[in-house]
Amino acid sequence: MMTRKINWLMVLFSLIGGTVGYGIGEFVLAEYESSLPNVVLMAIYFGQLAFFVSLFCLLAEIISPALNGKGWRQRYASTSWKMLVPSSLVLLFAAGALFQFLYGLNVGSFKRPENIVMAIDVSGSMDGNDPNRQSFQAATDLIQKMKKSNQAAVIAFDDQATVIQPLMRLQSQAVKDEITQKLNEYKRTGGGTEISRALAEVRKEIEADSGKRRSLVILISDGYSSMDVPAVTEPFRQEQIPIHTIGVSADAGGEALLRDIAGQTGGSYHRVDESSELTFIFDRIYEENQVRHLVGERTGSSQDSMLSALLRVVLIMGIGILFGLALGFLFDNRFLARNFSIGGAVAGLLAGLALEWGISGWPENSEWWRLLAALLLALVVTLFSAVIPIKEGGDAPRTMRSYSPLRRADSGFGSDKRDQINKGF
Repeated sequence: MMTRKINWLMVLFSLIGGTVGYGIGEFVLAEYESSLPNVVLMAIYFGQLAFFVSLFCLLAEIISPALNGKGWRQRYASTSWKMLVPSSLVLLFAAGALFQFLYGLNVGSFKRPENIVMAIDVSGSMDGNDPNRQSFQAATDLIQKMKKSNQAAVIAFDDQATVIQPLMRLQSQAVKDEITQKLNEYKRTGGGTEISRALAEVRKEIEADSGKRRSLVILISDGYSSMDVPAVTEPFRQEQIPIHTIGVSADAGGEALLRDIAGQTGGSYHRVDESSELTFIFDRIYEENQVRHLVGERTGSSQDSMLSALLRVVLIMGIGILFGLALGFLFDNRFLARNFSIGGAVAGLLAGLALEWGISGWPENSEWWRLLAALLLALVVTLFSAVIPIKEGGDAPRTMRSYSPLRRADSGFGSDKRDQINKGF
């Protein structure tokens, strides 16, 4: 006989587990996103999320064994506790690492910039718009944050361009401190604004790099400069070097110019009304040009890639299927494993679409889209125990083990003598 079963306490507890896992995942992203490899980051993220969802589902079934029966609680709950870590944390840790690696192969079709060249406006008008030299402080903070594999250069410009720091690899803290000292000691000269000369000097620094690494330019200014934008930016466009521009209280003409420069080179424009916001903008530009992970915003040349979007949805769907399998392994029930896996596929599809559509459209609300995805993965999986009927009675064993079945009326698990003494999987 086929019956539908659902444990409403498990449905509730799955949401609690999803919320706990989401909270810990957000902490991991906030603290380690810039320091851990994305493969490790996603392994931890999905591993711990699966662990907490499984933990709370197990607690719910122990409290109210609506799916497996009281006999399971008395004789097999201890085995489920033993299976908790390997079936959830270990399985999804491995899957998270593998799926991020596959996603990185596609998203990583554009190389992460290793050369960061900053061009800072030091014209007379910047004395009023940036009196506390926040532009230099932002450059200093970014240099301190960069990886040892990065190279950095800083150019100051008014009606002339001056190289404060030639392109140099940030191989040690001493190098970073040396550049910081140069920036702190630099005195503004207070001339006009010639952005074309600044970009010409930027080109020289990049072309002097024998390693021909991928480069990125951050240009900050507050005013208009007469220049032939297509001609000046053509070399950057040909070499696929984005120029990200920041307008500090720029007038309409200056803002239009900076937008045009960014648009011509595939960069982004950021308007800043208060110079105190500059450090945040510098950091954001740098972070957005690193290789992205499965639950983060996708930027760069793959930002609008249909293939990358489809891949993310498919991989999150795979995560959902494994969520379901994890619960099936946890309860050692092949019928539940089937139902949970189908539910996981649906949950993963919905979660993947939410992440892709939500984060791509509203990246500033990424944490809320991740919360929705985590809750979908937890909720939909557990609901599917009632969507597809589970077989009661008959000859087929429910256990995922291959032992000879001696069915129990209260739980429906296949069992033999080894089952009865709880030998586990």
